[in-house]
Amino acid sequence: MDRLKKPLRLAALAAAWAVLGSGCADACFQIQQTLCQCRGRTETEITSCETTETAQESLQPPTSQQVTACAALLPGCQKAINNGNSCQALETIDGRQACGIAAKN
Repeated sequence: MDRLKKPLRLAALAAAWAVLGSGCADACFQIQQTLCQCRGRTETEITSCETTETAQESLQPPTSQQVTACAALLPGCQKAINNGNSCQALETIDGRQACGIAAKN
């Protein structure tokens, strides 16, 4: 069963990048959507995470400086996640730093 989940998660992640990469959302939201895809174990958890993030961003949108910082991180985050390791990259300090969820030394 787990073997089936990984390809589905990868497909969902690729779809999220395709949709979000088209400019529909700011870079910070794109990164957060990716994190939801990686953190969720079920579609319900992923959807809940995405809903929470959408609500949070509507209540407190990122500043232009934050969007600029996220835009700078987004290509590195995409590369870290898509280079064959998928969400496993977020288990490393380099992957976390690439996506802006760990401080760089």
